[in-house]
Amino acid sequence: MASDATHDPLSIAYYCTGHGLGHATRSIEVCKHLVERGHSVTVITAAPARVFLREVPSARFLLRKAVLDAGSKQLDPFTVDVKGSLEDYYNTAVVRRDEMLAAEVQWLQSNNFDLVVSDVVPLACTAAAMAGVPAVCVSNFSWDFIYSEYLTTQRRTEFKRLVWQIAQDYSNAALLLRLPGYVPMPAFTAIEDVPLVVRHARKFPAQVREELGLPLDAKLAVLIHGGHKADVREELGLPLDAKLAILIHGGHKAELRVTEDFLPPGWVCVACNGGRPLSPDTPLPPNFRLAPAEVYTPDLVAACDCVIGKIGYGTVSEVLAHGVPLVFVRRDFFNEEPFLRKMLELHGAAVEMKRRDFLEGHWGPYLQRACSLNVRYNEPTNGAEVVAARLEQVARGDAATAPKPNPMTRLRDTVVFGYLMATPKHGRVDVPDWYVNGADPNRRLGSFRNLADVAGSIPGASLDPLLKDWRVVEGGTMSWWDDELVVTRAPGRLDVMGGIADYSGSLVLQMPIAEACHVALQRHPLAKQQVWKHIKARHDKLGGPRPALRVVSLHADDTNRAPTFDIDLDDLCEPDGSPIPYSSLRAYCKKDPASSWGAYVAGCLLVLAREKGVAYPDGISILVASDVPEGEEKGVAYLDGISILVASDVPEGKGVSSSAALEVAVMTALAAAHDCSLSSRELAILCQKAENLVVGAPCGVMDQLTSSLGDAGQLLALLCQPAEVQGTTPIPPQVRFWGIDSGIRHSNGGSDYTSVRVGTFMGLKLINAPGEQQQQQQGDSNSGRASIDNSRSMCAFGGYLANISPSQYRELFESQLPSHLQGSDFLNLYGPHLDSVTNIDLSVNYALREPTSHPIHENFRVNSFRALLAAADALGDAATAAVVGGGGEARQRRGSVGQDSRPGSSSGSAGQAAVDAVVKQYQAETGYTPFVFAGSSVGAARFGHLRLIRRK
Repeated sequence: MASDATHDPLSIAYYCTGHGLGHATRSIEVCKHLVERGHSVTVITAAPARVFLREVPSARFLLRKAVLDAGSKQLDPFTVDVKGSLEDYYNTAVVRRDEMLAAEVQWLQSNNFDLVVSDVVPLACTAAAMAGVPAVCVSNFSWDFIYSEYLTTQRRTEFKRLVWQIAQDYSNAALLLRLPGYVPMPAFTAIEDVPLVVRHARKFPAQVREELGLPLDAKLAVLIHGGHKADVREELGLPLDAKLAILIHGGHKAELRVTEDFLPPGWVCVACNGGRPLSPDTPLPPNFRLAPAEVYTPDLVAACDCVIGKIGYGTVSEVLAHGVPLVFVRRDFFNEEPFLRKMLELHGAAVEMKRRDFLEGHWGPYLQRACSLNVRYNEPTNGAEVVAARLEQVARGDAATAPKPNPMTRLRDTVVFGYLMATPKHGRVDVPDWYVNGADPNRRLGSFRNLADVAGSIPGASLDPLLKDWRVVEGGTMSWWDDELVVTRAPGRLDVMGGIADYSGSLVLQMPIAEACHVALQRHPLAKQQVWKHIKARHDKLGGPRPALRVVSLHADDTNRAPTFDIDLDDLCEPDGSPIPYSSLRAYCKKDPASSWGAYVAGCLLVLAREKGVAYPDGISILVASDVPEGEEKGVAYLDGISILVASDVPEGKGVSSSAALEVAVMTALAAAHDCSLSSRELAILCQKAENLVVGAPCGVMDQLTSSLGDAGQLLALLCQPAEVQGTTPIPPQVRFWGIDSGIRHSNGGSDYTSVRVGTFMGLKLINAPGEQQQQQQGDSNSGRASIDNSRSMCAFGGYLANISPSQYRELFESQLPSHLQGSDFLNLYGPHLDSVTNIDLSVNYALREPTSHPIHENFRVNSFRALLAAADALGDAATAAVVGGGGEARQRRGSVGQDSRPGSSSGSAGQAAVDAVVKQYQAETGYTPFVFAGSSVGAARFGHLRLIRRK
């Protein structure tokens, strides 16, 4: 379409980030329409020039190479280098910011540009504002959103300033033209939604087949530009019954060794890898083709039955526009993925492949599932034309079409942005349908969240929702109703006092909360085991059926986790039948971060195998002791499969021990299903071992003990030296406890928790230094990590800081401890610290005095508070307000300590009023509505387990 003849042609500067081909391809589509409308366009980018110049051969289209941002740095095709990405952007766009801004402003002014467009380079918006040129961004995401999640693991001050600077840059844009699959972008004051900007196929499918030399006569499911896909097959030489898959493996130079059995019979796969072989030293099998470097991918997409690849805007837009399903593998810290994935799911175009199955070649079940989908994207795909016309209007400065701020859109983005940043790693909450569709956020679709709590109700009635959900998940493919079902329940916990001092031997007071994790477990004899298709494909390659563990987690997408986890139980054994080391299972689970949560479950199985030598007399179970004579090492054999359904109301990342609730519920179910007798205390300690040694989180034992031994209306008193249960303290009727979720994520495995713990044990080592020197003079030869626990037991004060009184600490030790100490300096001066579950990072400057002081004073406070509770009349109104916790800036705002959901105590209506006031004020200041934890419930030991058998 030509521009309005009454207006002069425009001169437009189009900034395009060099990260990812999707930015370049959609920018090219918009530039084509701008040039067709008679305007001159200069693209400023770090992307390869040939990509642009080949597609827009016009004298009015110019390109200038410039590096103005850094994007995301990848370690491999699936993993983002979080620290490296932030460092690259800092070194590229922060260190040289003033110099680059001055150069861009001068260039924009000297060339008299009418408009700056950015996809989605932050600095371009500020440069445009300084040059007096309007700026418009075109994107589905912004870098402040992407980098904000990175800050959950990288907390350097300069990185925090970096994200704020990016948001400030974007605020200088006059308008954001927001593409489908968008993330929250509250930095923009005016936002307008536009259709997909997408490349369309240019060739009939028959032409594509001919060029690739594939057989003629395969069936195809999509009609493109009036050309039947049967015609495309003619060019490719596909037989009638062949299926065609496109593998998009570009974006990172990583090898992928494929073999013929990666594909089901009759399939052909065309690999798009920039013309590079998938593996330089391995030739492609006959059912694979390598696409030329300059292939126009939309032609292949239009001609294929499914696309295999990673989720990104370019791939997602092209499969939707051409009605083709995408078989995808999740990426770590790829923060726009949940939003694009949700868009795929809403239009019936998504099949998730486990990373392990992708790398090992178990593709068949996923491809077959993709072919059964009915992709239905009925939205317009003329976004490039719409965007070009809107850019022209903004550049003309027409008052009638000037961008208008939309405060409600911005508020909604702010709330969703904040909520996503508060959730645990791996991206996030499951993106609400209403957000993707731009609908009313008060409208909610059906959810599995309304599971009835089985505690204190009629089992038959209250379990119906749980069993119904299992039936939905399984699709009726298992003999679930014919065999015994074991159901267990374990609550989360509210850390009333003691908290982070548990590993220092403090007394802690813990309350089991009303929210709980439910687990339904069932064993399957191998002859009756029915497995998912990708497991069957794996077993077929291995020679036949073998017992497998399958876990389904409801609400998994709430934190962007894969909803299922599976492992062949043979993989938990060495060739001689003995259990594998904990480190081996930990490494196995970490290979696929999207399903690494399975370590909490599989870890419980391995702990029972290694620590208890569980025997299964019926011979049809997952763990069986061999006939080893007494005194020799016991082994395990896996003769049965097992299925586990997890349904938890305990929110993750809120500091209420969702992981402990899961572990305790799973361990209780496993022990019950296999007649393994465990005391409640022993069960909790085994759960802690699973979290420490398999999950890799350096937690104490109080979480598991509370989930196991807690009781409703009681505070469980634990002396963590290491796990002495001192009974329960009744909560007086005039006292109540609340936990207010600050929205600040918490993780036992996070960098903050670990660094504080390391600093604490450094302090213990320094306090014990004189005694340790005496032991060495007496010839003590203990060394290595195996002796760490023994060395701690020989320390002064029993190896626990909590055994030091505050007065002793002030008089003897406080002035001797440095405020901070570099990890490398500590190791050089003192050797290893006294903690068997953390390691000292040489590069970290650890806080030492404050972490050492905290457990000493905390233990004193807990004992004092327990005495006050016991004398309830003396307590009176001593505690009159709830406390809301958080870390960093949130802590400063609320004047409290802690990081997670911290409790407050109070009495009667005054306490509830105080809680309501805190919630109201916090919502007003942050836009985040905190969840309030109120009430308590029985622990797993008191609940026990249910055995359900359907009556015939």
